[in-house]
Amino acid sequence: MPNLKALSFGERFKISFNILGFLLGPLYYLAKGMWKKALSYFGAGLLFLVLAGAALDLVGQGKVADALGYGLAALFGVRANIDYYKKMVLGENGWW
Repeated sequence: MPNLKALSFGERFKISFNILGFLLGPLYYLAKGMWKKALSYFGAGLLFLVLAGAALDLVGQGKVADALGYGLAALFGVRANIDYYKKMVLGENGWW
């Protein structure tokens, strides 16, 4: 990781963001055998979306509440490569 700045933008993007993880979310995690993390992220994200969405609807920010789902998708996209590395190289496939 110390040489990350030396890579091109495309190479850095490929390392730090997973398009399939962003688009498919928990399904990508299930396909890669990381079902525990898929359940954890999806459950925590869904709980957050429901609570934050209800709070934002109460204050009249319904459009912001609708956009929160993209944040959950971004979480899957950013964490997918990291979690897969931990599973394959470090052997960590637990709940956390």
